[in-house]
Amino acid sequence: LKRLRLKKGVLSDEKNKRSFKSLTECDIIQVQNNIDANLLQERGFKKNKIIIVPNGISKKRLSLFNSDSKNYNSPFTIAFVGTFDFRKGAIDFPYIVTEILKQYPGCKFKLLGTKGIFINEDEVRNFFPKRLRNSLSILPTFEPDDLPSLLNDCQLGIFPSYFESFGFGALEMMAAGLPVVGYKSPGPSDFLIEGLLIAIGDKKSLAKKVLEVLSNKNELVKLGSEARNIAKKYDWDIIAKKASESYLAQLTTQSKRL
Repeated sequence: LKRLRLKKGVLSDEKNKRSFKSLTECDIIQVQNNIDANLLQERGFKKNKIIIVPNGISKKRLSLFNSDSKNYNSPFTIAFVGTFDFRKGAIDFPYIVTEILKQYPGCKFKLLGTKGIFINEDEVRNFFPKRLRNSLSILPTFEPDDLPSLLNDCQLGIFPSYFESFGFGALEMMAAGLPVVGYKSPGPSDFLIEGLLIAIGDKKSLAKKVLEVLSNKNELVKLGSEARNIAKKYDWDIIAKKASESYLAQLTTQSKRL
């Protein structure tokens, strides 16, 4: 019976119904990005019921990221911050690395915070063909305060994630002054530089865009500065204040109704 229900999608449908009912009954629907907010409106939820509360970086943490002394000369080091799994584009990484190494054979790839489906460094490294493994530096876990120094020798970030609610790793790379080339998935679409957003799953265009940026030092420096300035806008204090104001406004509305 269970197999039959799963095959027919009954369990999935019931779960969706419960989720929809929960959203209908709640006073506020909180999401982290504009794509999700727009999708909810398309499904009939009122705009004034939806609030966007993204992740942010405190001023203290932002000050730890230093982009002033960055070396923009080849050989380059490209960063990725996030778990290494299929949702975040693991299947696309070997192609992307291969294409970049064709033009920049000395390029290094620093994969930080990879622990997830692939538990340790060896599991991540073995996912790549042997010819690529010497170009990889893999750190499954790290202390948050160590990330700024880990990104000091990097010039650019990649974030080929297929699905995100926000994508905090991409924002932290930008805080370090790295232009980040990534897929146009929910979350990153709100803050990645427009010209560096690539259609989801288009690994060829992503690799091509990376090579394009690396080939122009002046553009690389300019985009790095722009990325840093965008990250500054995601100030936790401001985000928390706006969220608090939204909650208080909703409480006031509810009180008037009562």
